[in-house]
Amino acid sequence: MKLKKLFDSPEKWTQGTLARRHDGKPVSIYDSAATCFCLFGGLRKCYGYTEDAGSIVRAITGYIKRELIPLYNDSPERTFEDIKKLVNDLDI
Repeated sequence: MKLKKLFDSPEKWTQGTLARRHDGKPVSIYDSAATCFCLFGGLRKCYGYTEDAGSIVRAITGYIKRELIPLYNDSPERTFEDIKKLVNDLDI
């Protein structure tokens, strides 16, 4: 699954943890109850630790000007629209 499919609605994105259940409780990205993900958690959920994931990490860090992905995601001014634009622009 591509990240842009995972992040098709604001309810599927979170900040402050890799993944959450529908009630907001943090869980592992591999937990079947996980319903929303941060950008980095979504990346790991969709691509794991494959070669593709490494390429995507490099593409994202280039797009966000070398900032760490979790810091970018969790920045207080970050919005779901920012995340959606990133994954759509990079086609990931």
